[in-house]
Amino acid sequence: MNTFADHKWGRVLLACALLALLASGCGTRGTATAVPQPTASPTVAAATPAPEPVEEPASETELPTLLSHLHALGHASFRLDGPPTIYFDPTSTGGEAVPADLILISHEHSDHYDLATLKQISTPQTVILTNERVAQELAGEQGIEGEVRVMQAGDVETLGEVEVEAVPAYNLTSSYHPREAGGLGFVVTWAGERLYFAGDTDLIPEMAEIDCDVALLPIGGTYTMDVEEAVQAVAVIGPQVAVPMHERSADPEQFRALCDCTVVLLGP
Repeated sequence: MNTFADHKWGRVLLACALLALLASGCGTRGTATAVPQPTASPTVAAATPAPEPVEEPASETELPTLLSHLHALGHASFRLDGPPTIYFDPTSTGGEAVPADLILISHEHSDHYDLATLKQISTPQTVILTNERVAQELAGEQGIEGEVRVMQAGDVETLGEVEVEAVPAYNLTSSYHPREAGGLGFVVTWAGERLYFAGDTDLIPEMAEIDCDVALLPIGGTYTMDVEEAVQAVAVIGPQVAVPMHERSADPEQFRALCDCTVVLLGP
């Protein structure tokens, strides 16, 4: 027979069971769940662009090889040691009369064409390339050995592995070197490199067609380009190296300062 006490203790036991159930965590409804807090994003360093390569100035070893074979003999005379040995407008031997394989003469004026020098350097094997006027003066001249060949602007001669192209050289307004006189410049391809010897000339339209690594350019004015015009010629031609010649009273250092390319000053 159930008594009131039995009912009372039953309710107590039920309440304890419910408390025990809640304490055990079995009932999860309404239980606060820890929400993970966002962590601070790591600081991302701004991408640093790779530094631009710095272009070093050309060293001597990067200059055209032919420069180490090229000798200035004074005024507008040069010798390119080979083989073959090539002279440009020789009016002096520079104290060393090296026999010539090839002689290039731009025109007949005495500061570019000298019989005494030609007699010192020519041999029976020498080839002389020049214009019609010089060839006429050389005809029958005693003591000049070798073969004389006439060239006009646009002509090309090949001697062994060397190619020589004749190009125009003239004044635009003065009468010193009129175009009809047939003065020449030369572009020589030697060991895969190209050398332009301008001769006596102004800055002329044909220079836009010149392709060369080294340009020998007059800067003296009066009979040829002056410094400023020669600088413009460099801009038109675009050689890797320019060498001033036929300087007269012009300052080659001024030419060097104004040029955008490497300028090499050769003695004497």
